[in-house]
Amino acid sequence: LMLLANLTASDCGAEAMLGKSAKSENSPRIGLNVKRLTRGLVLANQNRSSKEVMMESWKYSASVICNVSKLDEGRKVIAKPEAKILEDLVELLRSDCDVVKAGISGCLRNICSDSELIPRVVLDISGIRSMLECLSDPNSEYSFEEKVALSPSVWSREENGNCKHIIGREAKRNLLEALLLLCEDFDGCDEMKKQGTLFVIRETSKN
Repeated sequence: LMLLANLTASDCGAEAMLGKSAKSENSPRIGLNVKRLTRGLVLANQNRSSKEVMMESWKYSASVICNVSKLDEGRKVIAKPEAKILEDLVELLRSDCDVVKAGISGCLRNICSDSELIPRVVLDISGIRSMLECLSDPNSEYSFEEKVALSPSVWSREENGNCKHIIGREAKRNLLEALLLLCEDFDGCDEMKKQGTLFVIRETSKN
């Protein structure tokens, strides 16, 4: 998978991974590899008995998916509602693996760069809240009024009974860029205000 991550860094490699070619433009096989990689990541993340071993094997899938999302067709496949890929990817932001977070956050940033797909992030999958949950770490400090504006899952210092994992630099940069792109959309900007995004960004800048 690390080799695939390097190969898909080029548009040609990403198109091959997506399954896109002149002969298969409308083929149902387009995006099948992305679905399989996403499913593998989800199962690895859910495996309680050998989670670390499984994630070590699958973590570079996130990098491959991020590379595919650089393509217009790749973003459309990932954001397709019936595929449920984007929903699974957003859940993987909660992973403890920095490589996975970096890849998934990069994918979200690429999705947010497409104005046609922003409603999927803002309205359909609660993407802003998920990004804020990932950006907010145990060192973040919020006033009572700010906590009222924020979702409890954002300001809580724990996640699934464990202390929140501090986000890596690359994932943090990707998510901040994604939020910046959402500012260009009216609904995105409005939803960010409602969810107290500025409070989280303020705390992020301190760490």
